Amino acid sequence: MTQTKTQQFNPQTLQSGGQVFTIWSDGIEGRIDPSFYRPEIFILAKRMAKVNHYKLGDLINDLSGGATPKIAEDFYLEENGIPFLRVQNITDEGIDLEDVKFIKPEVHNTMLKRSRLQKDDVVFTITGRIGSASLVPDNFEGNINQHSVRLHFKNEINGIKILPQYIVIYFNSTIGRTLSFQGITGGTRPALDYKALKNMPMPLPSLAIQNKIVEIMAKTYAEKKEKETAAGKLLGSIDDFVLEELGIKMSAIKKEMVFEVWSDEVKNRLDPEYYQKFYKIFINEINKSKFSKEKLENITEFVMSGRTPAKDDYAENAEDGIPIIKAGTASGKLVNLKKLGYVKAGFDGKQTAKKGDFFILSAAHQAEYVGKNVSLLDEEPEKDTYFVGELINVRANPKKCLSEYLFSFLSSHFAYILINREKRGQTSHLYSDDLKNIFIPLPPLAVQKKITDKLKSYRNQAKTLQNEARGVLVQAKEKVEQMILG
Repeated sequence: MTQTKTQQFNPQTLQSGGQVFTIWSDGIEGRIDPSFYRPEIFILAKRMAKVNHYKLGDLINDLSGGATPKIAEDFYLEENGIPFLRVQNITDEGIDLEDVKFIKPEVHNTMLKRSRLQKDDVVFTITGRIGSASLVPDNFEGNINQHSVRLHFKNEINGIKILPQYIVIYFNSTIGRTLSFQGITGGTRPALDYKALKNMPMPLPSLAIQNKIVEIMAKTYAEKKEKETAAGKLLGSIDDFVLEELGIKMSAIKKEMVFEVWSDEVKNRLDPEYYQKFYKIFINEINKSKFSKEKLENITEFVMSGRTPAKDDYAENAEDGIPIIKAGTASGKLVNLKKLGYVKAGFDGKQTAKKGDFFILSAAHQAEYVGKNVSLLDEEPEKDTYFVGELINVRANPKKCLSEYLFSFLSSHFAYILINREKRGQTSHLYSDDLKNIFIPLPPLAVQKKITDKLKSYRNQAKTLQNEARGVLVQAKEKVEQMILG
């Protein structure tokens, strides 16, 4: 397969290579794994030969990998330590410190001295999500584990200045990702070794073009962030709108170390947390709502947990299995039917899911996450689909309550406080019988519809903004990739 001089570079050709292809014996270069010889690699190699490029090893002064101290050796801190970056912290848009781990300064300065990060270093992932890169910003002190490497680039080569910002953009492009994937070795745990990484082709255009590429992507990420922020504000306003329509105020949460409870207030619970005084304030707000209130069990067809399959009950592939909604399938506002699990035929899942159902996380390693994820199934599953025991399925009674209204209230932060209160035991589990007793403000169906119609408008506007954010990034990357290849 050849390319003409007038053919434009199309990133899609790098993502949809043929599953069956021929390679002649004189084309073998020391590797016998088929993925190394994918046709799209050769298309890219021909384009790369026409532009000024080097091997990565020629452009760097230093390459060093991190390490992971054993937890048992007490090298970690809960907070206020040195950020210890893992693969999930390395993103196209920079270092993400959400859910970051921390190590002690003495570990950072002794055992992990070689992998201490400096300004303008490039962090590049070599296992897991291979090929992701981030630039180390000014005044950042951090370190990396063994799944990433720290690259320190030369100032220039052959009179051409090297911008680390450009290098990061290249690594995160379709071109860079494709070429980094070519060097991957290993079966059960694929990885990119140092030798393959140093041999990775690195196109290096003039400083003017590097600066232009950096400028384009900086503007694009700023525009993307602006649209995502606007979408986030819209989605964040949903809670306020719902509570305002119901005449409910969100109160401050103030936990007390010492408080008293009268015997006539004690029900079937003896755990002190259940009787914190701020819960009374929340319940009083529901009582003050301008609408009537009903127990959840009185306005639903059922509230029930699913069944978690044993390890041997899972099917090896989708074709042979029955779909099942897992905790990860229901981890956003909407159930993601592209992330289903599959169980073998004959599995008794208790109940199948249908459009309009929503799922509440009922078990978590950390108590505060119980009840936090509430996900709506907004489309009808193609097949009978079960759900796991870590999820409680709530199905509204349409004669009394609209599913989207009930979902909107129960997914609010106000309702989360009351749901999370119902957790029990050392393992922090939420039981459907406890959840059924939560009181729900219940407007007439016409008012419920008015509320849900407004919420749909908010969500549609937010979705449009999110799609626009993704679109501007895709367009910018395609433009930049054309510039990289000349």
